[in-house]
Amino acid sequence: MAYLKKRRRRGAAAVEFALVAVPLFLLLIGLVDYGWLYLKVEQLTQAARAGARAAIVADATNGKVSSIISAWMTQSGMATYTLTTTPSDVSTVVAGTAIKVDIQVLTKDLALVNAAIVPVPSAIHGVASMAKEGPR
Repeated sequence: MAYLKKRRRRGAAAVEFALVAVPLFLLLIGLVDYGWLYLKVEQLTQAARAGARAAIVADATNGKVSSIISAWMTQSGMATYTLTTTPSDVSTVVAGTAIKVDIQVLTKDLALVNAAIVPVPSAIHGVASMAKEGPR
């Protein structure tokens, strides 16, 4: 009789573990996925800052800005992205004018866990804005 009670307790513990483990593992996967996405947002912001720094110098060109951002993005492991600079031609901007660099990456290209376990935005952005250098 005591053997059956002990066996039932072990079975109950297994059921309780199964009920608790599934939400716990989903929460853990969600935390890892959000952490990965946060890392990628920070890397995008750093690439945008580097691009903005390259765009504000007096002899800046769109080619120089693009190559610097491309190097940062390659190093970060994000090969597919959309780059937008405002104004579109950084070489014609007068001193004191703000130049905005916006880099967008689709989150489906970054997925660490390729499942719809947690809600994420469709795209993430890295944005930086700086004023053009030089005499006014």
